Amino acid sequence: MWYKLLKPKSIEAIEFVVGLPTIVHRKIKIKISDTMRKTTFAKPSVKRPLSTRKAIAHAPSGEAKALSIVESSPVTGVRQTQIGGSNVFVIDNKFVVYDGIYKILESNIRNGTNTLLIGHTSVGKTELAFNISKSLGKDIYIFDMGTMLDPVSGLVGIHTIHSNSDKVSESKFIPSRFSEAIQKPGVIILDEITRASLQANNLLFPVLDFRRELSMEYSFGDAKPIKVHPDCVFIATANIGSQYSGTNRMDRALLDRFFLLEVPELTMDCIKFVLEGQYSVSKAKLDKICSIFEKINELHTTYSINFHITLRHLKQIVEKVQQGFSIYDAFYVICQAIGGKEGIVAVQAVLNTSAGASDVKLTYTKEEKAASKAAKI
Repeated sequence: MWYKLLKPKSIEAIEFVVGLPTIVHRKIKIKISDTMRKTTFAKPSVKRPLSTRKAIAHAPSGEAKALSIVESSPVTGVRQTQIGGSNVFVIDNKFVVYDGIYKILESNIRNGTNTLLIGHTSVGKTELAFNISKSLGKDIYIFDMGTMLDPVSGLVGIHTIHSNSDKVSESKFIPSRFSEAIQKPGVIILDEITRASLQANNLLFPVLDFRRELSMEYSFGDAKPIKVHPDCVFIATANIGSQYSGTNRMDRALLDRFFLLEVPELTMDCIKFVLEGQYSVSKAKLDKICSIFEKINELHTTYSINFHITLRHLKQIVEKVQQGFSIYDAFYVICQAIGGKEGIVAVQAVLNTSAGASDVKLTYTKEEKAASKAAKI
């Protein structure tokens, strides 16, 4: 069976895509021409696809090279399995990633290919980069681009003034942590790169392209560029969209320096597996929490409410239940915070129609607390 080249459902959702998007299957060899117009596929050696949630990969334009997705050697703490019909890799028995995403990102890290992870908030882009890098035994350096108010000091270094033994003021240049990290083998994670300033992007251009060097002209001393270590690879994460405040539209020239990889949301079965591995909560409670989580998000999908609960919110809810709070209390606090009055109405409507939840109320008085303790879900 031959696999056809497909397009993602919404090109607008990833309007910055460089070149032609492709959906990648197990052991498919993708050969990308200089013009990004010719793509050939080798017949896979197995019949089943990578997973029901396929990896959407976008190769940097202008690169004429072949990307081969191959079976890698076993890595400590990583195992391949199926969860709810999805082919996945499990890292440290608590982090789950679809096998297509895992194999592409692992290949990119091993081969030194700069990768930009895109996707909805809370899908675990940063955690994905961290866990796969860790499983490969790489040193990891994370830089929050949103907090880098001064790109020169954050990426290059700073000048300090001090007095020498003759009480004469001298200027001393102190290299940044970034400039030191890129000279070592490892993985550099540029978190939330869409929050980086234009000046930061300009400094990153020569670091991420064929030159692989950091300009040191701001040091006012030895202005020789710092060379990036041959075994140093860059992974960036980005939230794209007008709903994310404080983000900037990414420069096309910067995008061209990355292999774009979209990280999809996990299925409910995979989410349950993750929660079971990270929290000490009974299966019955987790099933109840996940059911409510799905119902509230269904209201958002049908435009009944204007907010939704992310995986990060879900973990906060499970954590509160683990600490002894009722399921109602945990959902009430989170939904009130992110949805206001609408959030309260939504959680009450869902919980009141859920079996075993109608008798649980948010407690304020001592009497209500005592009654709720006996009726906790």
